[in-house]
Amino acid sequence: MPIQVLVTGVTGLAGWAFVQEWHQQGPKSGAALEGLISPLSRAPAFWPESIRLSRADLSDPDDVRRMLSMNRWHLIVHADRVCRLKFCEKNPEIARRINVTGTRNLVQAIAVLPVSQRPRLVFCSTDHVFSGNPGEAPFMPDSKRLPITAYGQMMMEAEDIVLTLLEDALIIRNGLLLGRGPLGTTGPVDWLHSRLRDGKPVSLFYNETRTPLGVRCLGRLGARLACSSRRGIVHLSMRTRINRYELGLRIVETIGCEKARHLISKADRCNDSINRVQELILENPDLGVDRPRELKEALAEVKLPPP
Repeated sequence: MPIQVLVTGVTGLAGWAFVQEWHQQGPKSGAALEGLISPLSRAPAFWPESIRLSRADLSDPDDVRRMLSMNRWHLIVHADRVCRLKFCEKNPEIARRINVTGTRNLVQAIAVLPVSQRPRLVFCSTDHVFSGNPGEAPFMPDSKRLPITAYGQMMMEAEDIVLTLLEDALIIRNGLLLGRGPLGTTGPVDWLHSRLRDGKPVSLFYNETRTPLGVRCLGRLGARLACSSRRGIVHLSMRTRINRYELGLRIVETIGCEKARHLISKADRCNDSINRVQELILENPDLGVDRPRELKEALAEVKLPPP
């Protein structure tokens, strides 16, 4: 009998990663999959017909309780989040309703269920829970969290809710995700492509370092961890360290838009209007699954027409 799986936030890169992985595996995955989006979200244009797509407002506790009472999921991957830094800074109430309140409502509703009916929760968090100050990296799962952005602060609060109320839950913090989203407007690759396609200049930070991760790799490794007995916190990222300017150039080369390279310029994070995290380098020495070593593995997933 297949396990019943719900993935929230499927229009974002993290949620889409899990959906792609289980859909590609098909029946051998052993998962009967369902995706969840908010009532006002735009449905993905190329959503797999074999996967049910539902709507629910996680910021409404009654809606969450009703959703759980009508279904018997064995596993919930909670990837619903607002991760745009400027949006979180300028619209904290809206972002908090999704990043914190929605998570709290879901976790509390799961926690009061009888143990035999309680689904396992996998929470997709972020590397932005760390300060990223020079000299503090690399960050381990048990490293001190000290977020300097509104987004990071919200996700740290959400992590605490999960860890406090669900002791068998798993939290996955991923590095910067590379790949296409189901709406074509999510993440750094879609953003960079749209700017270059429209002939708009792009400023990329040369003094921000990341350990990125391909979307498909997150799905592959994340699905394995989700279906295991692993709990607590894990980090998923590549071993490669690269600044965002050099990463942008590699993406441009990969997607075949060298003619638009002149639109890209170096930027200094100190000149930005919001707090930015300088060094987000994740490590997880006892992960139990092999991390990809080369950036080209993640870039191989980036398939876009030239702008």
